[in-house]
Amino acid sequence: MKRMLKNTDGTAAIEFAASGFALVTVFVMLLEAASMYFAQGVLESAVDRAARFAVTGTAPTGMTREERLLELVSGMSLGMIDTSGVQIQTSSYTSYQAAGTAGAGSAGLGGSGDVLKIEAAMTWPGLTPLMQVVTGAVHLGASAVVRAERY
Repeated sequence: MKRMLKNTDGTAAIEFAASGFALVTVFVMLLEAASMYFAQGVLESAVDRAARFAVTGTAPTGMTREERLLELVSGMSLGMIDTSGVQIQTSSYTSYQAAGTAGAGSAGLGGSGDVLKIEAAMTWPGLTPLMQVVTGAVHLGASAVVRAERY
């Protein structure tokens, strides 16, 4: 019996089995957090680019400005973001002060010299089912407010 108690063969395997699950879980959650921040960054960058694009008042041939925003999100995310789940809302206002007032604007991207507000929102599902268990659905959003050029 004493000989069995002094035998340390396999101790490392038992210690890893006890702590390995926690290490793998932490690693997966770090990957989940990184992918969520990546998605948020892509959404913000796409809205920023779309706002710059909307300032000029032009639209690509055969495409609306909203479709261009979805194209930017898809291209910038390297296919990680499903654009069918991205909601876009555009509003136009007469001034920056009005842009902060609920119900003061009109839907759409307005015209020459208007203040434009572009908002994009999506639900990030995560890369693994572990994200759904721990945090549930994560709602991401981005917005930009700019004044259109006179055209």
